[in-house]
Amino acid sequence: MNKEPCPFCGGLDLGFQVGTEDREGWPCNISCQDCGANGPWAYVKEEELERELPIIPLDLWNKRK
Repeated sequence: MNKEPCPFCGGLDLGFQVGTEDREGWPCNISCQDCGANGPWAYVKEEELERELPIIPLDLWNKRK
């Protein structure tokens, strides 16, 4: 899946943040490493955390405008 640039600074250096696991899974979101902008949070399964960028949060990031 392609990653869209940050809608604020145009940066492509994206990372992800992970919260504490609960009954829904692991809360996770994509963040811009250049300006600190954050995408919406989404729950992912533990195996998704092994990816460079988890699919569900990346999809939500790419839909932001």
